[in-house]
This record gives sequence, C-alpha cells and structure tokens, in this order.
Amino acid sequence: VARDTAQLGQAEAALAQRGSDVEQAQANLQRDLAQLENARTQERRYRTLLQQELIAREQYDQIRTNMAALEATVQADRAAFANAEAARVAARATIENARAVIRAGEAAVDSARLQLGYTAIHSPLDGRMGRAEVRVGSLVGRLDSTLLATVSTLDPMYVSFSVSEREALGVWRRRQAQMQAGAGAPGITLTLPDDSAYPHPGRLDFVDRAIDPRTGTLALRAAFRNPERLLQPGQYVRLRVLVEERTDALLVPQAAIQESQGSASLFVVGPDHTAQARTVRLGPRFGTQWVVEDGVRAGEQVVVRGLQQIRGGMRVEPTLDAAPPGPPAS
Repeated sequence: VARDTAQLGQAEAALAQRGSDVEQAQANLQRDLAQLENARTQERRYRTLLQQELIAREQYDQIRTNMAALEATVQADRAAFANAEAARVAARATIENARAVIRAGEAAVDSARLQLGYTAIHSPLDGRMGRAEVRVGSLVGRLDSTLLATVSTLDPMYVSFSVSEREALGVWRRRQAQMQAGAGAPGITLTLPDDSAYPHPGRLDFVDRAIDPRTGTLALRAAFRNPERLLQPGQYVRLRVLVEERTDALLVPQAAIQESQGSASLFVVGPDHTAQARTVRLGPRFGTQWVVEDGVRAGEQVVVRGLQQIRGGMRVEPTLDAAPPGPPAS
C-alpha cells in the first residue's frame, strides 16, 4: 500500500505537469492565432495594392509566405494542445488506476488483519479455564464450531435451585415486597460442604418464566459474591431461602400431628389432665415443627408420645419435653 501510495503521488505530480503543458500549449495557440489573423489582414491589404500595381510582386509574396508559415504554426499549436490534453487525460486515468490499486491493497490489508485476528483467541469473560480440548496443530472451526476450552466465572458465582409451586408463591411474594419496600436483606444463605456457613449473603437474580409441568417446580438462581474463591463451579451446597417471616407464630412438634383424609388433628392436655382432641389448620412446616394457624392457643400442652393409646377424654399424666429447635430460617 505504501508503494502504491508513492506511485499515486507521482501520478498526481505528473497530472499537475500535464496541466501546465496544456495551459502553455493553449497560450501558444492563442498567441499564434492572433498573429495569423494579423497576417491574413496584411495579405488582403497587400493583394489589393498588388492588383493596383502599387507594390512589387516580391513584397506581396513575402507577406503571403509569412501568412502560410503562421498557418502551419497554428496547426502545429493545435496538434500540441491536443497532445497535451490527451496526456492530461492519460495522467488522470493513471491516477484513477493508482487509486484503484490502493483500494485493492487496503482491502487486502483488511482481509489479512481479519485472518490474523482468527489466530488470536480471547475469552469473552474473566474466570478460570479448564483443560484444553484440542492440541497445537489441530484443525478447528472447519465446518462446525470447535470447543477449545471451558472458562468459568468465579466472582460472582451462581447457584441454581428449584422450589415447589407453594414455595414459589412465597418466594415471589417476598421478592415483590422487598422490591416495593427497597429492603436490602436478601434472606438467602449458603452452607458449604463442610457444614460451615458461607460468609456472604446471596440475592435472587433469576426466576424462570413458568413452572416445569413434569416436576411441579420453579427454577430459580441466586448470585453470591466469591472474593475468597470458596465456591467452585459444579460444587453442591445447601441453600436456605427466607420465604416468609411470621412474628409470634405458634409452633407444634411434627410428632404431635395426626393427618387423615386431608385434615390434621392433635391431642391437647387440659387443666384436669384429660386428653382433648382438636382439629387444627396447619401452616408451613418449620424444620421438625408445624406452624399451627388455628385450633391451639399459646401455652397449651400437646401430646407428642403414645398417641396410639390415647383417646379423647382419657386422663393422662403428662411429662414435659423441651420443644425441638428449628432452623434459623426457612
């Protein structure tokens, strides 16, 4: 391209010279045309004088010879002007050809740069690369795309999980409430494989558009900061999502609940130490306990052992058991 550019500069200089030649030839032609016109005027005047026998024949012949010489000079000037104009046209054609050569060279350079770009491969993301799937010298990308290596992002890390339809409603309602209130507590925590708590909370960043009809679950994804690189791609962790918060919720051990034909019941020990059967309405399960929404009041004692031997109205001698601990969030 540099050589072709130099040739273009030479062609442009030649065109400028040809332009000067044309202007000079045109000036010469104009000058000689003026002189020819003057010679023709003299020839007509001297011819009249010769016819009147006022001048010698030799004097007229000299004027006529000068006129003929100027006519020849004008013809030569016209030929020189035409040649100069043709040379200028040829110089312009040379310039256009040089420019076409430069454009072709630039296109070749762009194509070479594009081909060169195929020799350098850059990852579109930051992270850690796994083992190479090809070796030096392998033919790649001939027909189909070729997997060279897999790069995984490390910060942030994404945890994919799914919840049931009922839990999905709770997750969605809590997310909507947080968005409206501008709450900053995400309520998503991790437990690592060694049972230690992950120090950074997560945030819900993806909710699938529909529930999977095959499993009845909704796919979600949470994002976690990973500055210490404790989380690794493909790792299995335990995820805990805060679905709902209830203040002063009434919890009953799961062992006290008897479920039959869509209803739930339990036995309450009355003040006279008699067992009373109660039908209860259950809420969500909280670890090994149930949230009871109706049927039992706070402070009442429920039976958790020997349910098969107890009947309503039977007198019992209760012994108190400590309530089982529940998880910090569910």
